Amino acid sequence: MSLDIAILAPDGAVLKEVNIGMEAHKDLIRAATRLALPLIGRLHDYYNDDVVYAVSELDAFEAEIRTIRQEPDLDSEILGALLLLVEDARKLSATLVTLAD
Repeated sequence: MSLDIAILAPDGAVLKEVNIGMEAHKDLIRAATRLALPLIGRLHDYYNDDVVYAVSELDAFEAEIRTIRQEPDLDSEILGALLLLVEDARKLSATLVTLAD
């Protein structure tokens, strides 16, 4: 099971996604809380599939990812993939959504 952050097609199909496992999620939320990063903090509930990052929030979300990426012991592969996902969402003028599977 993972928490996925995704770009969806108009028909609801997943175009691109990043999967965050439970342990990586715990580490991410712990660091986001300590650093007071509200956009990443929205992901606090691992089973919540109601989180949406609007196009207007993508720059701030990217900035938070870049900030948290400097923290030791976080999965740099996931954070790098999230940065690429944000870049793709920006190019497509698409929102990012969470999917709990």
